[in-house]
Amino acid sequence: MNLNTQCPQCGTTFPVSMEQLQLRKGYLRCINCATIFDGFEAVVPVAETPSPVAATPKPTTVPEEVTPPAVGLSSVPIAATPIVQPAVVQPTVVRHRSAISQPAPYVATDLSDSTDPVDTEPVFTFAVQQPKASAVRADFHVGDVAKPDTEPAFRVGSSTDAADQEFSSVSVVHRRAEHLPVEPMYVEARSGAAASGRVPSFSGTNAAGGLGRVSALLWQLAVVLALVVLMAQLVYIYRAQIASQIPTLRPLLERACAELNCTVPYARRIDMITIAGAALSTQKQAEAGKGSTMQLQLTLRNTYSKPQEWPTLELDLNDFSGTLQVRKNIGPDIYLTEAEQQQPFAANAEKVLRLPIALNGLSINGFQVRKFFP
Repeated sequence: MNLNTQCPQCGTTFPVSMEQLQLRKGYLRCINCATIFDGFEAVVPVAETPSPVAATPKPTTVPEEVTPPAVGLSSVPIAATPIVQPAVVQPTVVRHRSAISQPAPYVATDLSDSTDPVDTEPVFTFAVQQPKASAVRADFHVGDVAKPDTEPAFRVGSSTDAADQEFSSVSVVHRRAEHLPVEPMYVEARSGAAASGRVPSFSGTNAAGGLGRVSALLWQLAVVLALVVLMAQLVYIYRAQIASQIPTLRPLLERACAELNCTVPYARRIDMITIAGAALSTQKQAEAGKGSTMQLQLTLRNTYSKPQEWPTLELDLNDFSGTLQVRKNIGPDIYLTEAEQQQPFAANAEKVLRLPIALNGLSINGFQVRKFFP
């Protein structure tokens, strides 16, 4: 069954069979412009459509023919009229065709949504001009596309045009801005600033810079003074440790403490002071009516490698039952002379002490001596 279909692109009408329409779900390729369209939708009635006409080729001129004069008629030459060859060709599948002087480009379209198992796509041909004698014969295969001599310029999407227009407009604005004259900006000062004589901070003067430098200098002096005060406090608190570790600084520290009404003490390592040879003996008084007295004898030894303070001695006297009867603290001002009190307990030195103890009628049977720093 043959139908007539019309290309919606160029309007060419050509016949097509039902088998050809069903081959690719009705999609056909125009024999004139190679546009792919739905043949079912473009079917036109047979009665209303003329015979399929393709692109009209150029008329071919036939050489003049001279006919012999007929009997009874004047011998008049008959002019040759152009003969138009029929251009109606049924669409068929071809594998090779002759080359033409100006081949029309063919575009192979892959219909990926088709489920038809047919592997080959139908190609429809149309009538073209006969090739000239000087044309070179060449073979073309289905799917080949003629390559133009010049490479076309491609643009993808509408965003490229928008970007080009935007870039062009920006370039024009920049070029115009370069040629515009630069005028100085005038800033009117506020009335309050003008009356007080203050200058805005963004002006070229450095009025605020001088105040900033003075403030920075004052801050630096304050920081230095604070560091000096901090160092003085540390020296005052740790003066004993400093003098013990650096003996050459002791005279300087003592002179400074004399102004501040303080002293520079020596080391106090009570564990490095030992008591040896302690003994308590009783002595009778020659005068009558006087009670007996006792004498405490002991040896103090400084085993430390540095001078120390003189310790305070604690004496406990017990009776026959071991009960504490008397406890007495004996300081350096009691067992040392005034000259010895001005000097420290030298390193690795010994001091023998003999101290009289008045009992005042107490019965003493034992004693105990301890040392400590008050």
